[in-house]
Amino acid sequence: MTSERTILSLHGIEYAYGDIPALRGIDFDLQYGEIHALVGDHRSGKSTLAKLIGGYRKIQKGNYYYKGEKLGNFSLGASLSKGIGMVQQDKELIPAMNVVDNIFIGTGPRFILSRKEKLRRVQKARELIQLIYPGLPMDLPVYKLSEHQKLFVNIAKALAREPEVLIVDEISQSMTPREMEQIYALLFMLRNQGKSIIYITSNFNEIFKVADRVTIFKDGLRQGTESVGAVDPSRILNMAFNFSTSIESLEADQDPIPLGSSQEHIINELPIGDVIISEKGRVVIINQAASALLEHPVEKGDPLQKILNSFKVSDQEEIKKIIFQEERHTFQGLAVGDHFINLTLAPIYNKNRNSIGTNIMLQDVSFDYHTREYLMQVKKVASTAELAAGVAHEIKNPLAIIQNYLELLKLSLEGESEKEYVGFIESELKRIVEIIGNLLSFSRVRQSDVAKLNIISLLDEIAMLLGHQLNKNRINLEKSFPSHPVFIMGEENKLKQLFLNLISNSIDAVLERGKIRLEIEEDRKERAVRVSVIDDGYGIPLEIQDDIFTPFYTTKVTRTNTGLGLSICQNIAEAHGGVITFQSTPGKGTRFTVALPSGI
Repeated sequence: MTSERTILSLHGIEYAYGDIPALRGIDFDLQYGEIHALVGDHRSGKSTLAKLIGGYRKIQKGNYYYKGEKLGNFSLGASLSKGIGMVQQDKELIPAMNVVDNIFIGTGPRFILSRKEKLRRVQKARELIQLIYPGLPMDLPVYKLSEHQKLFVNIAKALAREPEVLIVDEISQSMTPREMEQIYALLFMLRNQGKSIIYITSNFNEIFKVADRVTIFKDGLRQGTESVGAVDPSRILNMAFNFSTSIESLEADQDPIPLGSSQEHIINELPIGDVIISEKGRVVIINQAASALLEHPVEKGDPLQKILNSFKVSDQEEIKKIIFQEERHTFQGLAVGDHFINLTLAPIYNKNRNSIGTNIMLQDVSFDYHTREYLMQVKKVASTAELAAGVAHEIKNPLAIIQNYLELLKLSLEGESEKEYVGFIESELKRIVEIIGNLLSFSRVRQSDVAKLNIISLLDEIAMLLGHQLNKNRINLEKSFPSHPVFIMGEENKLKQLFLNLISNSIDAVLERGKIRLEIEEDRKERAVRVSVIDDGYGIPLEIQDDIFTPFYTTKVTRTNTGLGLSICQNIAEAHGGVITFQSTPGKGTRFTVALPSGI
């Protein structure tokens, strides 16, 4: 089911063209009044998903909810009747009909139209054309229009049905920048009217211009869904696009073969600098943003050293060392002339996991506003935590007084209903006291002593602290705990941090109505306790599963994520004589298991 803020959601969607999988367990949701961008490489599955939503193809496996209603075989007719319109890359127009007839084909009477209805259609068509392409002739048959003009007719056709959900599939490459500004204005107007828009694009600049949220696709899998204001462009690039097939066949004489035109367009449109280097150390492509940041001109076919010449000698050696070691690494604040840049190196692998090149991303951080913002936020969080602890202490005193008066009040009550109401009040007061107690316990900065802990109580406290976030996202939290206390030995605050990180990661991985399951298993023979955090989120891509515990490595696309969470979890588990393992199937979900020594 969907929530009151979600107009449609899809769960576990699978689709294949014959034996070739296009979607492998995709989850997706669209909220009322948002523009949601879908981004990914060619054949990543984004257009297939859009066609399933629009009713152009039938879902082979998975569930589709629209306004809370579970839909079965969703057809094109059903999609249109429910207010879902789509502007496709291939135009669905009848060449012999004029613009007005094409816009309204399939609506109203099939054969005979009244004069009044004809005039209404002409007037409506004129309003739509004026909105998106002023001056387009409406009385001409469509075959006399250019392919460019036909696209605008297709847009008008979708808008004429006054859709609640509009899907726009890769239209920017067919339009001029000025025309796209008109389209953006139209999309913003529709969003302000409460309409929901799915916007499919390979142009990175568009994501940041037009979208509220972005979902990243790669190889038929969802790599993540984030608010656009929080994402890091370089991380989207790495998660969404695969350049290995483009440079895998470089010639032995080291003259690079150009990338495919679609990928070259994507890289050139990036708002950050990007350079692709072959395994033999030659530039395959360099975009305009990178050329503007480097001190010396660099062209296709130039050696790696031509790029390194813009950096200090000591930095050059470090960069070459990382490239040679085939590691992912980010250098912070390297000096290039008057600029300071963050340089990210990411190896490119072929299907056999052999390195065939390096992706070099350059981001101008001269003003370092992210660092200042981060430091201010740290100070703010520390002050807020201190303030929250003080407020919590203050709240405890009046709560204790209220509880005392409730006890006195209970002695004078005679009616059963009155006693029942007071019981409710007492129960809620007790819950408030527990929440404040957990908050105070978690906010203590001092190192706690190793003690015998009931892991069930510890997980219940964390679930209570995360309760608001779980409820806000309509996430179903299941618990599979033994009916008796289960004890371990450890430091309470550190173990809370460990499981808080794991559950928070699961919350980030699932969409609304997702599921998270906590399991506790005792192994009396091994004198161990195993705690598992299981989710049905998008999973961890196979190619990065070996790296997730590496410090500063992150699968998330937000700017503020440091990539330390899982590294900290591993350190805490090992410090307690335990071990943390995981199993993850992309598109299906992830299980993290922490095995700790039993406290018995």
